[in-house]
Amino acid sequence: MSVRQQVADLLIELLTANEALPAINVVATERILDEVRDLTIQLRSTSIGRLPQAPISQRVIRMNAIVISGHDDPDMAVDELEDIVPLILDSLDTSFQHEDAELVQFGTRMAYSIPLTVIAAKE
Repeated sequence: MSVRQQVADLLIELLTANEALPAINVVATERILDEVRDLTIQLRSTSIGRLPQAPISQRVIRMNAIVISGHDDPDMAVDELEDIVPLILDSLDTSFQHEDAELVQFGTRMAYSIPLTVIAAKE
C-alpha cells in the first residue's frame, strides 16, 4: 500500500473520531477530480526526500491535503471552509507534521491546501 493511501486511511480514522466534523470524503489520487459535490480532502504527493538527521532507512514524504468545498458559490464555500479547516487542523495535530492551511482555488471550487510531512520507512 502506498504511503499516500496509508495517510488517507489514518486521516479517515482521525476525522471520524472528531465528532464536531461532518462526513468528509478522503481520496488519495493525483488525478483531477471531475465533480466535487461534498466536502472532500484530496491527498496529492509533492516530494520524496531525506532529512539529514533521519536514518538512511527512512524517507520524508511531502504531500498536500487539499480540503475542497462542495459549494459552487465562493462565499458559501469559504464560510464552510473557515468553520471546518480549524477542526481538521486540530485532528491533524495528533498524528501529522503540517504547515498552515492556505486558501486556494481548486478548479471552480474554493479549497484550503495543507502541506503535510510524513516520515516513512524505505521499502
